[in-house]
Amino acid sequence: MSKIFVDQVDPKTGTSLTLGTSGDTVNIPSGVTIANAGTATGFGEVNTPAFSVQLGNNQSQSVSDNVITKVQLDDEYFDTDSAFDTSTYRFTVPSGKAGKYFFSWGIYLYQATVSNLQNTEALLYLNGSRYIGANFIFQNSYARYHTHGSQAFLNLSVGDYIEIFGTVNSVNGAGSPEFFGGDRATFLTGFRVTT
Repeated sequence: MSKIFVDQVDPKTGTSLTLGTSGDTVNIPSGVTIANAGTATGFGEVNTPAFSVQLGNNQSQSVSDNVITKVQLDDEYFDTDSAFDTSTYRFTVPSGKAGKYFFSWGIYLYQATVSNLQNTEALLYLNGSRYIGANFIFQNSYARYHTHGSQAFLNLSVGDYIEIFGTVNSVNGAGSPEFFGGDRATFLTGFRVTT
């Protein structure tokens, strides 16, 4: 192996500097520090797909007391890969984007009569089945509304899909249950962390 000792290598005017050819390996030995003062591209993970959606308006017509109900997330804040469908209210892993994903969600759960809300659920579903969720039970006194959610890491394959569901359970079924929308009150966000 031969060595070239120089202080600086510059490309010819109007060209770019290339190290190696396709298929080659460029080794950086242990103990070497790469100091970057310019712009670095092509390093690390690109955390896409990434999306943030919310329930645009209150959802009441399809919500029944003590029934697990899909949240109609119909308002996109952003969606880098157009992977969230606001007609089916689900995120689907697009082609070439399998990997580990992080999701965060919250639901503003409400019943409109008196303070008789006894428990609520905010659930994440994977491929149509309950995966993980948050359940809150009021034990000594009841409430009229409650907001909660959770976070999760999932290892997803192409075609896997994510939805959120909620439950509003009132004492003796009394109440007019709703999911509150607008102002990011009920939301789902997610992004790919790594492949």
